[in-house]
Amino acid sequence: MKNKDNRYHENNMGKNSRKNGKIQPLLKNQFVINLFVFVILSVGIILGIFQYRQYREYAFYNNARMLVADRVQEIEQAFLGNNLTEELQNIKNSTESIDKDTVVVDLDGQILYSEKSGYVVGEFIELNEFMQTDLSYYNDHSETIKVAFVISKDNQTLGFAGFFIEKEAIIGISEAQVVFQIFLAPLVALLVVMLILFLNAAYLRTRIIEPVLEMIDSSRAIIDGNYHVPITSASSSHLMDNDIDVLTYHFELMRDELEEKRAREEKLRTSQKELMSCISHDLKTPITTIKAYGEGLRDGMAKDDAKVKEYAEVIVSKTEILTKMIGDLIEHSNAELNQLSIVMKEQYVKSFFDNTCKELEGVAQHYKMQYNYENTAPDLLFEFDEQRLTQVLANLVDNAIKYGRKNGHIQIKLSYQAAEKILKVIVEDDGNGINAADIPYVFDKFYRGEKSRSTAIPGSGLGLAICKYIVEAHGGELTCESKGHNGTRFIMDFFVK
Repeated sequence: MKNKDNRYHENNMGKNSRKNGKIQPLLKNQFVINLFVFVILSVGIILGIFQYRQYREYAFYNNARMLVADRVQEIEQAFLGNNLTEELQNIKNSTESIDKDTVVVDLDGQILYSEKSGYVVGEFIELNEFMQTDLSYYNDHSETIKVAFVISKDNQTLGFAGFFIEKEAIIGISEAQVVFQIFLAPLVALLVVMLILFLNAAYLRTRIIEPVLEMIDSSRAIIDGNYHVPITSASSSHLMDNDIDVLTYHFELMRDELEEKRAREEKLRTSQKELMSCISHDLKTPITTIKAYGEGLRDGMAKDDAKVKEYAEVIVSKTEILTKMIGDLIEHSNAELNQLSIVMKEQYVKSFFDNTCKELEGVAQHYKMQYNYENTAPDLLFEFDEQRLTQVLANLVDNAIKYGRKNGHIQIKLSYQAAEKILKVIVEDDGNGINAADIPYVFDKFYRGEKSRSTAIPGSGLGLAICKYIVEAHGGELTCESKGHNGTRFIMDFFVK
């Protein structure tokens, strides 16, 4: 899974994409798909209707009349000859035609010529039935088209001709092929629609159902106290494509936040246990010393004023150590709860650092330490808390005094890196330094690089942790550099807008 910073970066990108209309709501997607399906089915049905109209009975009838138009003229010419039957037979033999079943009758209904079974030359038929084509005829002769013509010349009716033609001969294809062509377009449209619906179902399963099922599993795991069941679809390449993607993404953010909150709670509980253990250890020695010297005063062990003063000074010294440790504990607790008071105020940095570092010079000289302050930075406007930055500088100088060489050297440098817009503050000493193995832990609470936690060097082990919190609250970064026996350097980098 991506780290939290990347997630929030992508979250902002997702919000921007939604504002720009790039995220497609599922309802809109489904509407477009349904509209597309409707269009495809409509086109298929329309094409099918068009094909059906091509093969309806009236179309066959018209085509049949066109096919026998020339034969009708020949029959008209035959009527004008001396021997009608002979003339018609000669026409049949001399031409290659599809109308093999031809029937010719006179004005009385007598059959003069016949090629169709059921119609016998010399017999009489009902002219109205012969000339008309009704539904009953199509029901009884579905494979045949009948067309009838009046044979006339110079507006004089000579007789009647009927033609019985196979449908297949008219359209050139079989009945099965006709059905296939009529239903081909709707069938293709149906297959395309089925393919679209199948792809849409696969899309819905992959992009909706599976993420929802994963959210259900993850939510159940969260209820059971397990925050390590991720939603795999939230890290896929199609992130933020639709509303379900946004939902799964924010669900993952929520899960990450809950997991981090639980981790913080675990860390806080561990810290509280560690705090109690360290407090009991660090407070035990000064309290024991105060008790011993107090009992000595009570029991009259100090026989003169000089001895009483010595006992009192020890008690006051140990009390100051206790006060400092308790103050650090309070500061650390407030920092842990994000309640450490930091009041930011925009002001110029030169006067602040000049005045503060001058005051720290007196502290260093009190402990016989050489002191040097160097400021090459311009007088920048910077938003900071005077009291808290003074606390940081004082703590770093105090550490340099405690861990530096006797009569050693302390130096504070202030500079500005214009290209990066970084205000850099360096506090360094020339003491014994910090072992490389201890560098990663110097900002951990209660860590003093002293495995036995001896009180030979006073302190709570919380000072640097508090300093780091304050610097980071100012948007800066506090780091440590040291090489064994070559001094220690603490570097504060503040980003100036």
